[in-house]
Amino acid sequence: MSFIHTKLSRPFTRIFWLVALIGFLPSSFLDAAKVSASIIVASIEGEVSSLNMIDDFKVTLGASSVGKKISVKTILTTGKGGKVSLLFSNGTLVTVKPGSRFYIRTYNQLEAVVEGVADPGKLEEEPTKSELSAHLDFGELIVKAPKLKKGSSMNLTSPLGTAGIRGTMFQLMAVRNSLSGDISGGINLISGDIDHTDTDGNTVTLLSGQSIQLATSKLGAAVASQTGELVDLSTTYGPALSGDGLPPPLETIFPSLAQSSEEESEEGDDSGSDEFSESSSFSASSAAGAANWDFIQEMATDIFFEIEESESSASDFSFDSLATAVAIETPPPPKLPLLPLPKLLVKPRLENCLFRGLLQRLLCGEQQTKAHLFSQWLKTVQK
Repeated sequence: MSFIHTKLSRPFTRIFWLVALIGFLPSSFLDAAKVSASIIVASIEGEVSSLNMIDDFKVTLGASSVGKKISVKTILTTGKGGKVSLLFSNGTLVTVKPGSRFYIRTYNQLEAVVEGVADPGKLEEEPTKSELSAHLDFGELIVKAPKLKKGSSMNLTSPLGTAGIRGTMFQLMAVRNSLSGDISGGINLISGDIDHTDTDGNTVTLLSGQSIQLATSKLGAAVASQTGELVDLSTTYGPALSGDGLPPPLETIFPSLAQSSEEESEEGDDSGSDEFSESSSFSASSAAGAANWDFIQEMATDIFFEIEESESSASDFSFDSLATAVAIETPPPPKLPLLPLPKLLVKPRLENCLFRGLLQRLLCGEQQTKAHLFSQWLKTVQK
């Protein structure tokens, strides 16, 4: 009896020691994930299209595109009610808002097996070094980027300049005036820091809670720039992106442009009026600053909410799902034109019957009748 008990207990003993061994292993060993460069669609709404610049193939994206890979050299375009969120394998989340065109130039990441790493949508720091370069031609982006490792780079360009990113949350907008050709827009930086270089090479460092608004001419020259606290970019430029109007005149966005022209026409004013103007301007700006504080908080909350939505969508994906994701639809093979049958196979009924009989026998594997049937068919055709 004891012998039988010993024989039966050995498998259970092995399982016990295996479980015990696993329990003593560090959790980082069990949570190891293979990291490699990948971009997938985390969520999508409305009209969104993808144009791959390599094969020049355009695809309309839909619900079935969620979880599929987007390749580099791809242009994403959103319609009036379209929106798409992208999850990068280094933890970056980019939401392309309605009325936008966004181009992914390059994306590379060091491939490695990393222990103790969270899912890509929850990363506070990227797992391995990466390089990302993208361009917003026009529209609006909401971006959350993790802290980058030393040696990594993330550059986001637009007609307004280049934003160098080190780990941040921000909103970027760029709108083109279809009448004048001018481009205007700006950045609201919620957290982190950004080095922004305009088209003339002037660099400004933005810190958390700051904004920059810029304008360039249709030829790409910098026209105006101003920094300050967070501003309502959505209300200022949103109607132009939705097709409901043009962006406001540059003079209304950049008081310095209007002030310079006014100073030229009012050089003869006395100093007393200047003092009154300065004091009234100061009191008005102070009141506006106090009144705008609640508005700034509300606007920042809206951007946070957009980021939380993208994080929620990205939480469905792990590094394994990124690595095994299939690409969005590829071009189908070209259809060959149907050639008409030769007349000699169409007109005589006897020839058609014999030829069909030959095909049937060949498909059925009756190879011994091939020579006989084929000779019969040739004789009929030669008559």
